[in-house]
This record gives sequence, structure tokens and C-alpha cells, in this order.
Amino acid sequence: MRHLSHVHQDAFFSLLAGGFHRCDPSWNKAADGVDQCYKFYLPVDGQARLSLKTEEVLLCADTAYLIPGYQLASQECDEHMEVFWLHFVPESLYLAFLLSHVARVHRWSQPSARYWRATCEKLPRLFGDCPRGLFYRVQAMLMDMVAQVLETYQLDHIAAVDPVFDQLRPAIAFMDRHLLENPRLAEIARAAHLAPNYFHRKFTNTFHITPFGYMFQRRLNLGRQLLLSTNLPLASIAARTGFSSAFHFSKLFKKHCRMSPKQFRSRRMP
Repeated sequence: MRHLSHVHQDAFFSLLAGGFHRCDPSWNKAADGVDQCYKFYLPVDGQARLSLKTEEVLLCADTAYLIPGYQLASQECDEHMEVFWLHFVPESLYLAFLLSHVARVHRWSQPSARYWRATCEKLPRLFGDCPRGLFYRVQAMLMDMVAQVLETYQLDHIAAVDPVFDQLRPAIAFMDRHLLENPRLAEIARAAHLAPNYFHRKFTNTFHITPFGYMFQRRLNLGRQLLLSTNLPLASIAARTGFSSAFHFSKLFKKHCRMSPKQFRSRRMP
């Protein structure tokens, strides 16, 4: 059984899947539900191409790539590519908000790619018997990349969100603690000492997702992680993600990910 040993509430990123893969023309495909995430690639031999909504990217050896979330249109490998890879999504609502403003691929050649390769060579262990130190090393690697990316953007206009985020922080923390219980809006708003309608409007206008949409997305991401990193039956995954049954989980999963949980689980590759 493959499993992610450490799922931490204090993690910056939810790690969906990753490892080492030898790509060939069978890797070619249009984007599907598996690609609803951010991606990291470090090719070590060969090359491949990605088509994004805004650009075309040639993946070359000894260069690290951070692919913005939900932008992939298709991928193609004419001959071969050997690559370390990782699929992930931000855990933090605020970090997800910042990254939503990143629309282009970022690249690192030497020495950064060489420095990160030591961690990448351990990625196949991340979804096996994963040492705690490795989990945090991968988290640190991703945060280092994201910090460098965010520094290249003019995010001054986003600073206006900070006071709102501070005001809503207790309610967001309440949602994070009670995701699986599907709390009522009044309970969530009370955590921040706000009226329910005011909280709902402020949250939705700021983060472009409703409070219930946010909690649902986090539960769905946990389901995606469990599908890709464990062999748990659907009933167990549904129970662990706060859905009433395997049928209910499967129905909502297929609606939002455009494929069944079984199809999603079969796509354990970059």
C-alpha cells in the first residue's frame, strides 16, 4: 500500500502525488481532473512540452519548473523524459489567494535546480514509509520556490486584503478545525464576532469563494490525496473526508473533477 505517512494541519501544502517517472508518448494527454493542482517538475534527461492557457513550455533537463495551478491544457512527450515531479495545492487560504495571482511558469537553472535535486531524489519515499524530516524538507523546498515567485510580482494591491484577512482569521481557523463537521454559517461567523450575512459577503468578496465552497474544496483535496496516496476503499475515504457515503463522495467528486474516483486513482503519474 502506498500512503502519505504525515498529514499535518500545520503544513503549507497538501501533497497529492509525486515521485520519479520515465515519460514517453503514452504520457501525452489533454488536461483532466488530475491536473487541478500546482505542479513541480525537475527533468533529469530528455524533454517534453506543456501547453498552458497563456504559454507553451519546453521542459528541459537540469531545470526546475513551477507550473501555476489550473492552467494546463495539454502535455506531450515525443520521445522520452525522466523527471522528478510533485502535484500539490496550498493548505492556507491566504497562500492560495496569493498564488491565484501567479499566471506564468517559473524556471530555475543551476545552482537552484542542483540544490533541490538532493530533495527530489527522495520524492519516491514521500508516498511510502515517509520520514517526518523528509515531509518537512519537501514543504520547505516548495515554500522556498513560492517565496521566490511571489517576490517577482507586484502584490501591493493585495495588501488591502490583509486587514480583512485579520478580521476573518478566527472564522477561517474555526472552519479549518471543523471541516468534516460542515458547521453552520452562524457558528462560523460567531467565531469572528460577526453577523452571518456580513461574514459571508466579506469572505466571498475577498477570496472569490463562499465559506462552504472553501470547506468543500479542502475536503475534496483531502479526498484526492487519499485516492492517490492510499489504497483505502471509497467508503473509508468518504468517512475521512466528511461525506455521508461512498456514493455521495463519488457523485460530488465526479462533478467537480470531471472523472470518477476510480479513474482519478488510476492516474498516479505526472
